[in-house]
Amino acid sequence: MAGVRVVADSSVCLPKELIEQYNIELVPETIIFGTKVYRDGVDLVPQDFYVLLWGGPRTCRRHQPRRLRILLMFTSGRLNMPTLSPASW
Repeated sequence: MAGVRVVADSSVCLPKELIEQYNIELVPETIIFGTKVYRDGVDLVPQDFYVLLWGGPRTCRRHQPRRLRILLMFTSGRLNMPTLSPASW
């Protein structure tokens, strides 16, 4: 399908091969361990996540990507799609 792109947050946990095959754009979730903030798949890979989960601070929180981060992906031209604006919401 020409002109169609799939954008998902990193919680989908898709294999790298599938992401590359279908050119899926992943928006990283925010992961917080104690006072340290990480971006899923950018600053924190799965292996390190489990090390922190079992040996790090007892508190771990995940946050969905903010709408602004997703909007910036579209308006920056990164997705090569028509520009969206808050007025069109």
